[in-house]
Amino acid sequence: MIDRNESLSHQKKPKLRVEILLVFLLIFTLAGGAYLRLVGINWDEDQHMHPDERFLSLVLTSISPVESWTDYFDTSQSSLNPANRGYTFFVYGTLPLFIVRYLGEVLGRVDYHAITILGRQVSAISDVLTVLILYDVGKRLYNRWVGLLGAVFYSLAVLPIQLSHFATVDTMANTFAVLAIFGAVWALRR
Repeated sequence: MIDRNESLSHQKKPKLRVEILLVFLLIFTLAGGAYLRLVGINWDEDQHMHPDERFLSLVLTSISPVESWTDYFDTSQSSLNPANRGYTFFVYGTLPLFIVRYLGEVLGRVDYHAITILGRQVSAISDVLTVLILYDVGKRLYNRWVGLLGAVFYSLAVLPIQLSHFATVDTMANTFAVLAIFGAVWALRR
């Protein structure tokens, strides 16, 4: 005669194996996505061939951190405002620039070449974060396997991999767009 507790433990083992497999596959997907986005990060060997990236690197080296929050909100005087540094035709979002510039300050990487590489690394890491958020969106809308499939597809998609190799605002804008979708899904499921 089979004990009831023994029968329950046999049912839990396959579920545990599936959970372990799912976690392993998600980690593998994130690691693979990170590798594809970070490999060859200095692809142009400091030649700065991407025109938007070159422009943003020039802006990044010219802006500087503000002393206080009031200085930040005074756009006519702010040292973070590209227009105050001679770049009056600045059409990109500034939050990605501020993130890279402040990270550069913390890491001591604010010269032209170093901040470009740092910007590429931040771009790649931001896109890996997008892979993780997409997994969570798919999991919340359907199930963990759908979330994993979405994460795998995005982590292998060519355009996000290419854009992750540039110190531009595209991948961070994409991360914030996917975060907005995540917020909508979160609100829908509440």
